[in-house]
Amino acid sequence: MRDKAELEKSTTYIMVRRLSNRGVVKNENAMVSSLVKQKHMQKYEAETVVDKIFDGSLLLFVRAFLSDKSLCEDEADGIIGLVRDAVK
Repeated sequence: MRDKAELEKSTTYIMVRRLSNRGVVKNENAMVSSLVKQKHMQKYEAETVVDKIFDGSLLLFVRAFLSDKSLCEDEADGIIGLVRDAVK
């Protein structure tokens, strides 16, 4: 029996064609490569989560993310530094 997560070949071709049309990937001679840097995709995905789930509130996102986690001193200092740099 096939794995449920496995896609049909035609579905894969359609996805690659659509991503290629959007400029996300390049498909040359059946060799597919990314045109978008991982850093940019991570930023886009993070912004999408904050917008969709937390109604655009970064504060609500951070509060939910840290609700059951503890940070070491270095992580806390790093986050505080990022926040200070982002204040305009």
